[in-house]
Amino acid sequence: LGGAVSDTLPRSVLEARIQFTLLSRELGLVYRTFRNIELRADLSGIEHMQAYLFERFTNRRVETPEAARDVQLHGAFLSEILSRKLAAEWVDISADQLGHWEMMVAPGTRVWPFGRVSRLIAKGHKERDLVSYFLELQAKRLRPQ
Repeated sequence: LGGAVSDTLPRSVLEARIQFTLLSRELGLVYRTFRNIELRADLSGIEHMQAYLFERFTNRRVETPEAARDVQLHGAFLSEILSRKLAAEWVDISADQLGHWEMMVAPGTRVWPFGRVSRLIAKGHKERDLVSYFLELQAKRLRPQ
């Protein structure tokens, strides 16, 4: 899926939101075209994404520019789901690596969508999956203060 990693990283949280929305749309087109899957920004989208990542990265390593682009697209898509479903907002995009970029899910949970996708690839089934991760974040958000 996809080509080279984007050389142009956003400079503001608004630019990040826009760029990652566009990358999510690109990923949706790829899934529709090559996997015949309608990728939605919900739990079903997380399930499809996770299944693909486990299938794609059986060796648990990102070794090519195309693989890095896959990680970027899937991290962007996870950030889009968190934004749409949990009202997550980008709070820190200053790090040199996307894996360290941080979002906030109210009432005060910090998350790293690109880092979470990278961790799932590196750890495989030893890691809590993305579905569980999302459900945990959703439960925290809905829990009364």
